[in-house]
Amino acid sequence: MKASLQLIDRMKNDPSPKRLDNLIGLSIKSLDKVRVLIEDLLNVSKLNQGQLHFNKTLFSLTKVVDECCHHVRMDGKYTIINTGDRNLKVYADADRIDHVVVNFVNNSIKY
Repeated sequence: MKASLQLIDRMKNDPSPKRLDNLIGLSIKSLDKVRVLIEDLLNVSKLNQGQLHFNKTLFSLTKVVDECCHHVRMDGKYTIINTGDRNLKVYADADRIDHVVVNFVNNSIKY
């Protein structure tokens, strides 16, 4: 992120729109990675201190998976296929399940 911002700073008087768009995009991706890392570190810290709380509810697992993977489907490069009981309900923290599935899918795409 720092490198992208330094390049943007150097070209601020004569910006190339295409290069500027690319550098801004790279900065946003880097910032998202930093945000996720901070959230993960805070969650580990809370877990170690016994302060990590779960908001458990009964919800459709298929619905959460479908909604959290919408960004992958919109890109059009990948297909996510859900099989099994589409009416399965679980008692868990939907936000945490969403976070785990998004990380799993994103890592699958990257690696």
